[in-house]
Amino acid sequence: MRDAFPGRYRPSKEDFDRLWEEGILVLDANVLLNLYRYSGDTREQMIAVLRGLKDRLWLPHQIAREFLDRRLGVIHNKRRSYEALREYLDNARAEAEQRLEGLHRDPITEAEDVLERVRDSLRELTDRLKEREEDLPKETNSPQNDPVWRVVDELYAGKVGSPYPDEKKKEIFEKGRKRYGARVPPGYKDEDKGRHEDDRGTGEERAYGDLLVWMQILDEAEKRKEPVVFVTDDRKEDWWWISHGKTIGPRPELVEEMRDRAGVAFHMYRPDRFMAEASERGVSAEAVSEEAIGEAQELLPLEEEAPAEEATQSAPVRDSAVPASAASVPYPGSGRFPSPGAFPAPGLEPPLDSAVAREALSSPVTQEALRSLSSLIAQEALRNLSSPVDQDALRNLSSPIAQEALRNLSRPDVQEFLRRIGPFRPGG
Repeated sequence: MRDAFPGRYRPSKEDFDRLWEEGILVLDANVLLNLYRYSGDTREQMIAVLRGLKDRLWLPHQIAREFLDRRLGVIHNKRRSYEALREYLDNARAEAEQRLEGLHRDPITEAEDVLERVRDSLRELTDRLKEREEDLPKETNSPQNDPVWRVVDELYAGKVGSPYPDEKKKEIFEKGRKRYGARVPPGYKDEDKGRHEDDRGTGEERAYGDLLVWMQILDEAEKRKEPVVFVTDDRKEDWWWISHGKTIGPRPELVEEMRDRAGVAFHMYRPDRFMAEASERGVSAEAVSEEAIGEAQELLPLEEEAPAEEATQSAPVRDSAVPASAASVPYPGSGRFPSPGAFPAPGLEPPLDSAVAREALSSPVTQEALRSLSSLIAQEALRNLSSPVDQDALRNLSSPIAQEALRNLSRPDVQEFLRRIGPFRPGG
């Protein structure tokens, strides 16, 4: 049955070997844009993998255009993320110092070295975030001021496909309307994007962008008669075969359309699985670290990150009884981010979207950070989280930026100090 239904079968070892040795390697725009969002170590490891596969890289014209159209917005959002998180931590330090002043008669709080360590830890974390913010590429149209753009330019020199003429695009848009009506992948989950126009293109170009990408991949595979590996951070069902919440593989229709049209195999990877497989195959000189693979796996999909302009619009507070002082700092990617200076009045708690919060707070990195932050800071932070929680912000507490600060906060003397202060309890 494999010959009749190739999309329902996982490729064999021989199939995988041929895909990696002979396949056309296509990275989606969201994967290239994630190079701006990864930590420095993860970014460098991903670039090393791509350099090792440089001869196999090819970029559809539509993906190249999306990368260039969206890069400035990604940089801007990242900068706003750092700014908002620094403001959050600055307010946290000020709030902690204010509370400590009210406990100056407690013998424990007279240990000036303990107090200073708490202040220094938070100050160091904000300083390092400032350094990371300053390391971000400039929002400019010159690759000389953008190291990520320079690398992408280098990797894809002479490897970008040709654009479709307007008439060809109109034909694809018409075909897309029929395909979307029949729920034929890919792209039908983007149908609503056709109602809006922005700097990413006309409504039709946005609605049928994935279909344009797919058609350009099919054309190249048919011309070269080589299999295709497609790496994307898009997680929607119009690319992936998802059963009961589990991703099985690429949509069978895509595998079968590639075989029928070009006579070759097609396979897809998420960035983390692509990095792991490349590491196992020794693509780069050094193995990809588990930390880099984990970061790529946990990174919130770019499509779920709100533009900074939208994120700065304050979301409504569900409970009107929460005082005005409990306002939140707008945070890109989540819509809101809590101000630690806005502790709720006794008996009141800001709204918490438990499902989103559980997902964001369940990662090992976040758990380690919260354990280290101990009762006062961790519980106050949790109580002040506004819906929804932004995983990217929480990941900014991870190594290497925060580890030294977190280690200071986890020292026995600091822990004892925090225990003596005790957690804030609603109603009391």
